Amino acid sequence: MTIAERLILANQHRILALLDSEQSEHHKRLATIFARGYQREYPLQEGEYVDEFHPGIAGEVYDILDMYRALHFGYAALENKNGIDPADLRFRGFDLNHEGEHWEYARFLIDEVGYWEESKGAADKLNSHSPTLDRYRRMVRRWKESADCQSLTTDEILHIVAH
Repeated sequence: MTIAERLILANQHRILALLDSEQSEHHKRLATIFARGYQREYPLQEGEYVDEFHPGIAGEVYDILDMYRALHFGYAALENKNGIDPADLRFRGFDLNHEGEHWEYARFLIDEVGYWEESKGAADKLNSHSPTLDRYRRMVRRWKESADCQSLTTDEILHIVAH
């Protein structure tokens, strides 16, 4: 961490110490840690700061949610819905235990940003409780093979959701 970055963090914590009376001592301590460069103590800066999110996971989540959007609106536009189970067209989320990064990002995009409103009602806060990525990846491959990914036929929808 550069001296400038440390100075910025120290000053931010000095300001927060004045604004947040409940956490004042914590912020004063962090201001001292950053001002003096006590690297070993940097983790005391609690927060949601992690390494940058992997762009491959972000792209995959977008593809999956876009596919479910296409399934949702494609089904709504169909005249012939024979053989399609609407439950197969609902996004179920990701397994929080095994697909946590996907789950966290999808939840952020849907619940906090407001994208993919049609997927907002997924059960249990988008936690599928079982791994989903292998199935979703197969479905996305099939979806991308469609003649028009945004205007799906009955046969294409059935092909995409086939187990």
